Amino acid sequence: MIVLAPAWSPTISLLLLLLLFTPGLCGTPDCSFPHSPISSTFADKIRKLSDYLLQDYPVTVASNLLDDKLCGAFWRLVLAQRWMGQLKTVAGSQMQMLLEAVDTEIHFVTLCALQPLPSCLRFVQTNISHLLQDTTEQLVALKPWITRWNFSRCLETPPPCCPQ
Repeated sequence: MIVLAPAWSPTISLLLLLLLFTPGLCGTPDCSFPHSPISSTFADKIRKLSDYLLQDYPVTVASNLLDDKLCGAFWRLVLAQRWMGQLKTVAGSQMQMLLEAVDTEIHFVTLCALQPLPSCLRFVQTNISHLLQDTTEQLVALKPWITRWNFSRCLETPPPCCPQ
């Protein structure tokens, strides 16, 4: 009796292993950006979306993020990006285009190897107009640092809401 084994060569195994650890598939472990993913027109895109949304539409934001300038801004964008994703699933086609334009501006945070949200985060309800204004402020704060700072520090423990 002859048994045939699959033709797994060391080269194929190595390629599969490399594919598994390719940065864009699982997130970039170092969470740095050699080129700025923040466009010069992000404020216009957020303003256009804001013009079409109900200003008192309820959303939640984290109330206890530490005031670390860069990591706090980064995590606020992570949470805002999740809201954009949720809103796109229930929006009409015209609104989806506006939401997608804003989501494209903040989607870069998903390129990092994000873990589940820290359990210490506490949320409060606010209006979407506050979330969009805050998103603009966070992008302004990160823009000069985005190519000069490694945001992997923001993903390390302790979480951004728990005192060290």
